[in-house]
Amino acid sequence: MKILLVDNNPMNLLALTSFLDELGYETSTAADGLSALHLLDQFTPDVVITDLLTPNIGGDKLCRIIRDLPRLRQCFTIIIAAEEAGEDSGVCEADACIAKGKTSAIKERLREILERAGQRKSDSLYEVDLTLGLNQDHSGEITSELLNSRNYYADIVEDLDEGVLGLDREHRIIYANRAAILLAGVAEELLLTRDFTALFAESDRAAVRHGLQLLDRSADKEPHRIDNDPPLNLNGYFVTLKCLPLEVGKQRVIVVMIQDQSAKIIAARTIAAGNQRWQALFNEMPGGALLLEKSGPDNFTVIAANRAAADQFNLAPDQLIGRTPRQLWPHADQALTNLLQQVQQGGQAEDLAIGGDRCRCALMPSGELILLLH
Repeated sequence: MKILLVDNNPMNLLALTSFLDELGYETSTAADGLSALHLLDQFTPDVVITDLLTPNIGGDKLCRIIRDLPRLRQCFTIIIAAEEAGEDSGVCEADACIAKGKTSAIKERLREILERAGQRKSDSLYEVDLTLGLNQDHSGEITSELLNSRNYYADIVEDLDEGVLGLDREHRIIYANRAAILLAGVAEELLLTRDFTALFAESDRAAVRHGLQLLDRSADKEPHRIDNDPPLNLNGYFVTLKCLPLEVGKQRVIVVMIQDQSAKIIAARTIAAGNQRWQALFNEMPGGALLLEKSGPDNFTVIAANRAAADQFNLAPDQLIGRTPRQLWPHADQALTNLLQQVQQGGQAEDLAIGGDRCRCALMPSGELILLLH
């Protein structure tokens, strides 16, 4: 029988490996969940024994990933955890759980579980209770690991609408919440251990890699944004990244918050396209048209003029921009300004006579006034 043993404590690995070798099992070892997943690419063990809180990818998540992989579905999984883990069967998602305690006690419980594992009836049903040693009294060392592993903050992060990823020193993904998995469009078991930059369109990878390298070289712990123009493309979503370096134990990790900007960018592009179409229509209007905005308590300024209006004043369109109505119609009096203010405040279109010209003034949805010259 082939066994994979996962624990970041080298003394534990040495003791349990020697014990399993004596029992005649073939053992391989990994120091953390990430290394274990890489190892599982090369061989298929019959049993995986893992500590609950291994670095990078925890033992509970490692067991769940193994359960989700068809190739490893028959693999028997055992978690070694603090006693409190046994109070919640949802903690482990493993076939069996062993309480932490003295090495001799763990060995005895492990021997019993490996013997009883052969009594498996199906993928999920067993003839015997395989949660061993959980009611025995022991020193309770590392009781806090369960609290750290399944505290309420983890549940909050998991349910955030914003994607959250954890990256190791090599920028490989070691954690992903539900929103991040959805944005990436990759199953969790395929997402974990993957190079983060490989998720992005090829044209964006250099920008993402450069941003992460700047963060790696920085000594401060301030968040760092990675965005691009055009926006970063993650599986068809337009995103910006907010990265925060953290020290977890002796390991440096990067927490990446993925902010989906797709709706905002699409809306802005739609408005821009609409503005371009409106500008084209405005320029091609057969009659003269001026767009005015208020520039003072009792004055307005031209901010756009079409070709017909420019011809009417014998000026180029850009020469009309910045002029006031009273500069264009020197003989107009204060009544013209009063009428313009009345239209802007009341929103009701008015017909005006300015010198020898007749105009219609209306309020635009954006707040500007448009003068249509007859």
